[in-house]
Amino acid sequence: MTELYTILADRENGEILTLIAIALLCLSYLSFLWGNTGGLGEELSNSQWAQVYILGFIIFNCGVIILGKFIFPQNIESFMGLFGIDRALQYISIRLQDIVLTILRSLI
Repeated sequence: MTELYTILADRENGEILTLIAIALLCLSYLSFLWGNTGGLGEELSNSQWAQVYILGFIIFNCGVIILGKFIFPQNIESFMGLFGIDRALQYISIRLQDIVLTILRSLI
């Protein structure tokens, strides 16, 4: 349990954990949206198609950033700095790390 705590306490691992959580949340809502309209036998409305495209774009970018962190860490840092994602990701990852590490600390 302490090894897991030390792994998750690292900043880079926290950012990857945050990106995975964001991608999974978007993917779950996308699956919910697609499954409900498909299960009812209806077509997607224009606003639902917009949600599908936006969520797909977010999931794709999360995947690119995660893959880039493993393969080209310097390039992905400059990419995130170019679009201003680095500060937002750092803020969100610190908050998520606080929550996860508090839960792990209570389990230890």
